[in-house]
Amino acid sequence: ALAREGLALIPRNASLSRALQGYERNFVAEAHNRFAALYNRKAYREALAVAEEALRQRPEDRTLQEDRALAKRALGE
Repeated sequence: ALAREGLALIPRNASLSRALQGYERNFVAEAHNRFAALYNRKAYREALAVAEEALRQRPEDRTLQEDRALAKRALGE
């Protein structure tokens, strides 16, 4: 959030832009790892909740969309 606020004030700051991109990649990787740990334990409902929570922040992310779809398939939805 801080990098995004900084970019609103200084829109073309390369350092802030890189920081934001790094944060977003790390956020997705961390959410996917939590999802995968739950999914691999067959805790599909909890895995779905992790994917949906992360998608509220990054709705366009393909990895998170695929995680949600995988959990829904496992639940028969």
